[in-house]
Amino acid sequence: MKFTLSWLKDHLETSWALDDILETLTKIGLEVESVSNPADALKGFKVAHILEANPHPDADRLQVCKVDCGQSETLQIVCGAPNARQGIKVVLGLPGSYVPALDFTLKETKIRGIESFGMMCSAKELGLGEEQDGILELDATATVGQEFSSHQGMDDPLIEVGLTPNRPDCLGVRGIARDLAAAGAGTLKEMNTPNVKGSFKSALPLELDKKAQKACPNYLGREIKGIQNKPSPEWLQRKLRSVGLKSISALVDITNYISFDLCRPLHVFDKSSLKGSVSIRLAKPDESFLALDEKEYTLDSDMVVISDQEKVLALGGVMGGLDSGCTLETETVLLESAYFDPSVVAMAGRRLNLLSDARYRFERGIDPLSARMGIEKATQLILEICGGEPSEVIELGEALAPNLSIPFKADHVLKRTGVDVSEEETHKILKNIGFSFPEKATVRPPAWRPDITQSVDVVEEVIRLYGYDALPEITLSSEPQKTLSSSQAAQSLIRHLLAARTFMEVITWSMVSEKEFHLFGGKGTEAQISNPITVDLEYLRPSVLIHLLKSVQQNLDRGLSPLSFFEIGPRYQGVNPEDQFTSISGVRVGKEKEGHWLKQERSVDVFDIKADALSVLEVCGISLDSVQIKEGETPSWYHPGRSGWIQRGPKNKIASFGEIHPAILKEFGIKERVVAFEIDLCCLMPLKIKIKSKGPLSLSAFQKVERDFCFLFDKKLPAEKIIKTLKKVDRSVQEIQIFDIYEGKGVPDDQKSVSIHICFDPKDHTFSEEEIKTLYDRVVSIAEKDLKGALRS
Repeated sequence: MKFTLSWLKDHLETSWALDDILETLTKIGLEVESVSNPADALKGFKVAHILEANPHPDADRLQVCKVDCGQSETLQIVCGAPNARQGIKVVLGLPGSYVPALDFTLKETKIRGIESFGMMCSAKELGLGEEQDGILELDATATVGQEFSSHQGMDDPLIEVGLTPNRPDCLGVRGIARDLAAAGAGTLKEMNTPNVKGSFKSALPLELDKKAQKACPNYLGREIKGIQNKPSPEWLQRKLRSVGLKSISALVDITNYISFDLCRPLHVFDKSSLKGSVSIRLAKPDESFLALDEKEYTLDSDMVVISDQEKVLALGGVMGGLDSGCTLETETVLLESAYFDPSVVAMAGRRLNLLSDARYRFERGIDPLSARMGIEKATQLILEICGGEPSEVIELGEALAPNLSIPFKADHVLKRTGVDVSEEETHKILKNIGFSFPEKATVRPPAWRPDITQSVDVVEEVIRLYGYDALPEITLSSEPQKTLSSSQAAQSLIRHLLAARTFMEVITWSMVSEKEFHLFGGKGTEAQISNPITVDLEYLRPSVLIHLLKSVQQNLDRGLSPLSFFEIGPRYQGVNPEDQFTSISGVRVGKEKEGHWLKQERSVDVFDIKADALSVLEVCGISLDSVQIKEGETPSWYHPGRSGWIQRGPKNKIASFGEIHPAILKEFGIKERVVAFEIDLCCLMPLKIKIKSKGPLSLSAFQKVERDFCFLFDKKLPAEKIIKTLKKVDRSVQEIQIFDIYEGKGVPDDQKSVSIHICFDPKDHTFSEEEIKTLYDRVVSIAEKDLKGALRS
C-alpha cells in the first residue's frame, strides 16, 4: 500500500515528524517497506524566466536565451526547443544537477562556440512523462528561483507499507490514519459525506437476481446525466501519480481515488452503451466477457456479472468491460457501488488470472457498510469536477454487517500478555479504532475488520496499539528443555538416514488434480478444495507419491538418472483431523552406478526399496526380527506381483513397498521402472517407539568365529524365515548372510540349496574348539528341526 505524507494528512491532524510516523507505523504492525521523496531526484532544478531569446549565430535551430533564475545575474542558455521564447517560465537545471532521463550531470559547456550555463528541460527529461514537444512551460504565477519540485508540490515523501492479508481496512489511506491516531500520532479528522439529493428517478431498470444475492448482497446504482467528462484537476492527477496510477479521465480517476483513499472500489458505466435493463446475476456457462485489459475471457456459472440484455458489462468485484467504459465523450453514467463476496471475487480472479486493484480489495474483505458512503462521495466529486444532474440512488438487496459480539474483559489483556492495561485505556484504544460496547463484558468490532472474531483478536489489537515494547522480558531457563516430540525426533532421524542412503528430500504441494486424486484411490468430493489456487490443484492429495512421481518425470525429461527422492508430508483420506496422516514416502529409479570396473551396473529393484523401508523402521527403534514381509493386496498404484507389506503381526500393516504399476507410470509419462515405499508415521507412534542414539561403537576384544553352511530347504521357504530362525542359535550370533541359492542338477525339484555365512562374536572370552563345535551342531540341529532342512555333504 502506497501513499504520500500529504495524502495521509488529509485524514490525520498531526504535528509529528516523518521519522516518528514511520517508526510508529512499524510498531503497530504496518511495516514500512520503503520511503522515497520525488523531490530528491529533482534537486537543483529551478523555476526560471526567459528574458530574451535570440537566434544562434551559427545554428538555425538553436537559440541563445537570457534567463533569470533568481540569482544576482542572468544566465546564458543555449536551447534547441521549438517553443523556447521570450516571456515564458520554464524549468532550469543548473550545472551540477543530475538529469534523470538522460543519466548525466549538467556542467558548463560551449554549444557551437557559445557558452551555456545550464539546461531548460522537457517533462520527459525530468522523468515526468513520455511527451517531448519542447521544454516544459510553467504557469505565469510560478515564483522565479523556487525549487521546481516545491512549485509542483512534489516535495512529498512517498511511503510504502507491507500489509498482511487480515488488514483490508488499511488498503485505504483513511484506515492507516485511523490506526496512527489510535496510537497517539494525531487526531483522525472527521469525514463528512452528506447524501446528495437526487433530482429525478432513474428510468434505467436495475435487477438483482435471487441466485446472485449471496455473491452480491448489496448493490447501489445512480444515474448522473449532463456530465462533461474531462481531464482531472491537477490535485487529483498528482495524488494518483504519486502512487503509480496513470490519470485517464475525471470519471475514472475519481473511482480510483476513492478506492485508494477510502478502500471503497467503485465503477462507472457509460449509459449510452447499455442496452435495455441491467441485471446483477451469475454468469452463464461459457459466457464471454471483453474486459478493460482488451482480453476476452470465458466465464463460469459461479461468477457474478453485471450485464445488460446483450452483453456482460463487468465481472463483479474484478474488472469492468471494455465496451461499457467511459470516454471523454461520455455524458451520462451509471455509477456503481456494491459489495461482492470475497470468496466469489477471489475464485473468479484466480481462475481467470485477472488482477486489479478492485479484486485486491474485495477478496480481502472491504467494509460491507461502505457502499452508501462510496456512492455519495463519488457523486459529490463528479458534480464538483464534471457537473451533471444526479438521480436518486437505486438500492438492491441490503447491507449485511457482521453482527458479532465478542466476550471480552479488560483483564484478558493482562492474562494473555502480562501487560497491565487499565480498563479505561483499553476502552479508549478500542473505541479509537471503531469498536463499540453493546453490553457489559462484550465488544463489537467495526464492520471494516472482518479478521476480528474472538477474544484473543481483541487482545492483540489492544497490545498492538498500546505498544509491544511493554511486553515483559522473560529470561529463558538455562536448564536443557525437551524441544522435540517423539514424532519430530523420528522425522529428524529419518531425514538424516535417507540422505545417507542417497535420497534427496523434496517439498511439494499437498494438492493434486482431480485425475491424480482418483488414480491414487481418492473417492467422493469431500477432499475437494472449494477455492483452489489453480485448476490442477483441486483436491487434497491421498498419497505423497503423486508429486514424487512428478519430480521423477521432470528430472528424467532433463536426462538426470539415477534418482532417489523422499518427502515427509501430509496425505488425506478426508477433511477431519483423524483423516490426515504424516507419510514418509520415497522413490528410486535408474541404474545403480558401481564404483569398480569389475562390478556391473544394475537397475534398482523392489529389494532396494524394501531395504530402504526397513532401514526407516529400524532407525525408529523397531526390531526387524519383529516384522514380517507379506506379498499382495497392496494399493492399486503398485505392481500386484512386485510389491508387498511390512507388518507386525497378522493385521498391523506399517509400510508398503514395491514397483509402481506400469499403467500409473504411463499416466505420468515415465518409461522407466520406478520403485517406492510408503510409511505412515501414525502407524509407528502407537508402537511406543523410543528414539535414542546408538551411542559409540563398541568392539569385542575377542576373536570372531565365522562358518559357512549349505542346506537343502523346501523351495517355498522364505529367506527371511531362515535368517530369523538361525538367529535363535545363540546370543553371540552377530551376522547371518545368505550368499548363494542354487536350484538344478543334483537338487530335488521341490528343494533348493541355500549357502549361509554366520559370524559369532564372543562377548567375554575366546571360544574354545569345543564351544565352536557346539555352536556348529546347534545351527545344524535347528535348521533340521525347525526349518525341515538337511545339511549338504
